[in-house]
Amino acid sequence: MAQSVVQTTNRISGSRKWWALATVLLTMFFSSMDQTVVSTALPTIIGDLHGFSLYAWSLPPI
Repeated sequence: MAQSVVQTTNRISGSRKWWALATVLLTMFFSSMDQTVVSTALPTIIGDLHGFSLYAWSLPPI
């Protein structure tokens, strides 16, 4: 009795690889832009609201 063994891999091939790469790059770009805008604007916002004692609570995790 011979049993056939089917091997599967977890590899992305063809054009799906490029779509996955583009998705990761786009996500990283938007994340870095969000972090840049927030870290630049947050000291001004906190200063206007007179809340420097709570500054550490308003920072997003890195």
